[in-house]
Amino acid sequence: MVTYTLDTNCIIDLEEERRYSQAVKEIISAHQAGTISVSVVAVSASERQPGDRTMANYEEFVERLNAVGLGELEQLNGIMTYGFSFFGKGYYGGTEEMIELDRRIHNTLFPRIDYGLNDFISRQPVRTEEEEKKLHWKWRNAFCDRQMYWAHAHHERDIFVSGDKNFSELRGMDFYPHGRILTPEMAARELG
Repeated sequence: MVTYTLDTNCIIDLEEERRYSQAVKEIISAHQAGTISVSVVAVSASERQPGDRTMANYEEFVERLNAVGLGELEQLNGIMTYGFSFFGKGYYGGTEEMIELDRRIHNTLFPRIDYGLNDFISRQPVRTEEEEKKLHWKWRNAFCDRQMYWAHAHHERDIFVSGDKNFSELRGMDFYPHGRILTPEMAARELG
């Protein structure tokens, strides 16, 4: 059975009835019919929320999934990272191989953002508190994106679904050669 992983943007597409919402609904329908397997990634709960906030707890994320009909989907774990992951929703520490894959994904997607938050912040010129807050959000977004794809690759899933063009940088990379990255529309067309 072909496996699909939805990124955070697919969830937002459903919530806000954006461009790809119909395609995401078609993918979910195929999952419900048992012809494919669809998952989301637990790190989506760590993304920046409207109003420049983070979710208070993981249950808030589960409620969000339930509200758009995704509550039954498997939630893939990433690597637990203090201050960014929810307890029990990731692999604590990670092996050297896990960290290396995470670092390679990060460096491919975000060559201008340091892998570590403190390194990224310390390399920036003197700034205001507001500018530093923006840097934190920028790094958090990079962290979540790299962990979404890491979870997809680690769980050896087939199709990563995202409307974010930045993920196309990962196409053909040797660290997960059989994984495919498609927009929701392209992924829905694969359903036949």
